[in-house]
Amino acid sequence: MVLAALACSVLLVLPFSVCGQTLLYDSTSDILSELAIGRWALLFLAGDSASYTSTIDWFGRASDAFTEIRFLVVASGDSLVGLVDVIDSRLSGSVSVLADPQSQLADSLELTTYPACFISVDGVFVRELIWPFSEARLLRSLAESLLVEVVFPDPTTLVGSLAPTFNYEDSDGLRHSSADMPLPLLLVFINPDCYPCLDVLPLGPDIPRFLSIAIILAATQASIDETQLQRLTALRQDLGAERTAIAFTSRNTLVAYSIARSPTLVLVSTTGTIVWIADGVLDRKMVTDELQVAIAAMDNSPRR
Repeated sequence: MVLAALACSVLLVLPFSVCGQTLLYDSTSDILSELAIGRWALLFLAGDSASYTSTIDWFGRASDAFTEIRFLVVASGDSLVGLVDVIDSRLSGSVSVLADPQSQLADSLELTTYPACFISVDGVFVRELIWPFSEARLLRSLAESLLVEVVFPDPTTLVGSLAPTFNYEDSDGLRHSSADMPLPLLLVFINPDCYPCLDVLPLGPDIPRFLSIAIILAATQASIDETQLQRLTALRQDLGAERTAIAFTSRNTLVAYSIARSPTLVLVSTTGTIVWIADGVLDRKMVTDELQVAIAAMDNSPRR
């Protein structure tokens, strides 16, 4: 199961202040970018806080024992005030707290039983414990996770190569080949479940009008819910509907482009050569600045 490789999770973080010594995240991009890197243990709690005191104590002791792992408690649901108070009173500053009042992260993992613990390495969940479990099992799973190494493909190795062609279906259900897309072309690979990913993409006015754009989803249109489709449609309008396509394709396309994180942007020149790639960067200004530099340096020979 992947959290942050094509990668980021459905996660909404509401602003809370720091309570006690425990850091309470208040930035969506902060937590997403951090969860994508390194080793994490996520403890999901919801509902009656009093029933979790033992589990919270286990988690606190584990955080002291496994300094190579970062520990995060995800307080899900609408009983956050009491739950956060209990968490903060029993944990040290080495454990952070994420408030997820709409349970979007838990729902994305299809959690129905609490407490639950998920252990990740570089955004990939490698162990999961669903209640009931013991403190000994938690410690054993954490120790085992230290032996796991996750190696992602590196799409930037494709820079200088011809862009792989792929088949796709547009938003009207018509089949096409990427070989027929106008060049130069910006491919935007997006995980539709990654809501913040859409918010870090360059804005339409920041992308020259001569550049065509394709929003690539490794999914069928039927699998995308209405809210996601509305956001994608709004993004297309912002980028310019006349030059932007929404392309539903297979996971083979992700493999061909070595896509591991969302969003990944790929700039294809007028000759069909990949000249720039931004891999999973969650910083709109950084992506925009890099893209504009790459466009300025791109071959300006006539477009296909």
